Amino acid sequence: MKSKYSRGETVSFDVNGETLIGDVFIIDFRDADEGEFYGLGGAGYTYDIMVNSKDALYKHIPENIVTKVEK
Repeated sequence: MKSKYSRGETVSFDVNGETLIGDVFIIDFRDADEGEFYGLGGAGYTYDIMVNSKDALYKHIPENIVTKVEK
């Protein structure tokens, strides 16, 4: 199983009703136990995404809420 997005790719995701845009910094694969523990629905990919407008790295963003931003 390959991740949907690559390092450096620009993506968007929603946090507390706000859409944030950033670049994929780290790609992680979580196993089923870890995914269930964090309420993420089992195994799959998460991303650490650098959002420059907030000067922040958002960690463990589940793949199912990430969308590619077309440039």
